[in-house]
Amino acid sequence: MYRLAPGGSGYHWLRHESVLILEAQCDEGTWPLRRPGSDEALLTLVARGTGSGSGFEPALIDARGRLAATLSIPGADLRTLAVARDDSEALLAEVRSDGPSGIHLIDDRGEVTALASRAGTGRRAALDVLVTRPAGDAGEALLFGILLGLELTRLGELRAA
Repeated sequence: MYRLAPGGSGYHWLRHESVLILEAQCDEGTWPLRRPGSDEALLTLVARGTGSGSGFEPALIDARGRLAATLSIPGADLRTLAVARDDSEALLAEVRSDGPSGIHLIDDRGEVTALASRAGTGRRAALDVLVTRPAGDAGEALLFGILLGLELTRLGELRAA
């Protein structure tokens, strides 16, 4: 059980609602995802131009500067909130709505890997996340990045630099 929670000037990724695993704060338009007390980002969330000149999409860059994932946000399918792809455009996950306040992540094999729901009613409410298939440290950071990218996009807090 995890929680994506607003905290201070950024967001926290908590295990069991209280153990801080990762944190993210805006740094000149980018959102480095770091372990507490570390200056090194595991991933960095950025707004990347779509190439069509009409907008941007959230992207996660790894510590070596390589593209780890992009989130395309389709407008036509109201149930699909985002599609996450890796640097070779292979499907990583699809994020689908589950009622008015819930979402679930489905991997490239069609299996649900996480369920999330709003915890609270404020504009910056937390997300409670149940991970159904753990993927280790790298998967934890990627899941945090995907959910954070969606949340920042929803709130209009992720902008192209």
